[in-house]
Amino acid sequence: MSNQLKFRAALAAMAGVALFSVGASAQVATNGPLLAAPAGGVSLVEKASEADIRGFLEPLGIVVAPFEEGDETAYTMTATTESGGQFLVTLFTCEDPTNGVNCEGLTSYAGFSNAGLAYDDINQFNTTSTVSKAVNLETQRAVVFGVQQYLFGGVSADNMQHVIVLFLNDLDDFMQSRANNATTIAHQASDGENTNSKTSNALDAPPVSAPGAFGPISLNGAIASAITNTHGVSFGVAVQR
Repeated sequence: MSNQLKFRAALAAMAGVALFSVGASAQVATNGPLLAAPAGGVSLVEKASEADIRGFLEPLGIVVAPFEEGDETAYTMTATTESGGQFLVTLFTCEDPTNGVNCEGLTSYAGFSNAGLAYDDINQFNTTSTVSKAVNLETQRAVVFGVQQYLFGGVSADNMQHVIVLFLNDLDDFMQSRANNATTIAHQASDGENTNSKTSNALDAPPVSAPGAFGPISLNGAIASAITNTHGVSFGVAVQR
């Protein structure tokens, strides 16, 4: 087994959080040992805030900024890797959603153009990815990849960061395979041009919606990232110790 595969396997073993649409009760049943404070007094995160997410991402060289959308039910931020890959993090069920304070869960996700992709490609990703799932948005001509984390009962900060790193490595695998096919995102602002193969940025959707496998996300943010994420960007990161 390669060092990279060993690294991912080790992270996957630590990623004991409920993903996608798994309920809180299922999390308690399957992840009971993680809910007790580890030896040494390591504290567990039961509610996360915008500052916590910055604390996980910025040490990885990721630039974080608020995604200005005017939503009043969840807090979304954009995150950009050193090579220009863009993803989003939406904090949901917050005590103060306007400022992203004391939230019970988060969804990390990114959009990509679906030009040149077949459903077999999406199915293949969903069966081989470590923590992420892909959902095709046919109307917007985009695919959204994401992972959801619930914090019910408490999750360690390291655990939260590991899941995000695994998600980003899943994205990087996808981008590398797509680069091999020389696929790029085509986007033109002109209304007069043929848009049959372009990612749509004209949305009538509410700021936050839930396509299929994910919890709350910013659909507008996902489409914006799809326009940004060409085959020249990268998402791969390693946990800093």
